[in-house]
Amino acid sequence: MKNLFTKIIIKFLLYFTIITFVLSSFIFFLYSKPKRLKEQTNPSEFNLKWQKVSISSKNHILKGWLIENKKEKLAIILMHGWPADKSDILPFTYFLHEFATLLYIDIRGLGESQGYVCGSKYEIEDIKKWINFLNEKGFLDIALFGYSYGAFLALRAASEIENLKFVISDSPFISIKSTMLNILKNYHIMKYPIIYFMGIKYKIFCGEKIDKFNINKSIQDIKSPTLFICGTKDNLCYNSKTRDYSKINPLLKVELMEELTHGETLINKKYKKIVNEFIRSNK
Repeated sequence: MKNLFTKIIIKFLLYFTIITFVLSSFIFFLYSKPKRLKEQTNPSEFNLKWQKVSISSKNHILKGWLIENKKEKLAIILMHGWPADKSDILPFTYFLHEFATLLYIDIRGLGESQGYVCGSKYEIEDIKKWINFLNEKGFLDIALFGYSYGAFLALRAASEIENLKFVISDSPFISIKSTMLNILKNYHIMKYPIIYFMGIKYKIFCGEKIDKFNINKSIQDIKSPTLFICGTKDNLCYNSKTRDYSKINPLLKVELMEELTHGETLINKKYKKIVNEFIRSNK
C-alpha cells in the first residue's frame, strides 16, 4: 500500500512538472513573440514631417520614425507599451515636438522591429544604439520617454546610462517578474511554478534573471532627472513604496494620479500640463 501511494505521488509530481513546463513555455512564447499589431496612425495625420529610420542591433533590424525639430537641440526617444507599436503612443505624445526632435522606436520584437521581447539588457543595448544614432545626427542632448513596458525600459536605462537630459516614465512595470505574476493571478498557486520555469527560459533567451531589474530595488541608481507618473489604482506600477521614491532619490519627481488604472494616465486632462512643466524645468 505504501509503495502504491509513493508511485501515485511520483506520477502526480511528474505529470504536474510536465504540464507546468509546457504551460510556462507557451506563456513565455506569447510574451516574447506576441502577435504583431498594425500601425494605427502615423505622423502625417498630425501634420508632422517625418522619415522612417532603422538601425542594426545584435543582428536585428530595429525600426523607428524620426520627426525633426531643427529649432531645438534636444532629442527624445519615445518607447511604447507591450504588445503595441510606436503608433500607439503617437496621438498622446506628438505635442512634445514643440520641445524636441522626436524618435519613436519600435522596441525589439514589436511593431516593425526584428527579434523577440525580453525586457532585459538586450533592450538597453538597443537604446544605446539609438542614442548613438541621434548623436551621429548632431543631437547631444538626449531624453527618454516611456509608457508602460517602454517606461520600465526607460527607468532601467536611466539607472545604467549617464548624462541623459531627463526621463519621463509613465506607468512602468515594477519588474518583469511582478508583472507576469499579476497577469497570472487567476492561476492562483500554480503561477509560482509557472514563473519558475519561465525564469529558466528567460535566463537562456534573455541572458539574465527574470527579476534582474526591479524599480523598488534600483530607484536609487537613477542618474538623471526623472518624472515618474503612475495611477494609484494601477497594480502594475503602484505599490507601497511608490510615494517614497522621491525620498530615496531626489532626482525623481513622483506624480500620482488618484484612482486611475493602467492605461488611463495618458488621457488624463492634467497630463500635458504635468509633462510640459517638467520638461521646461529640465530642458
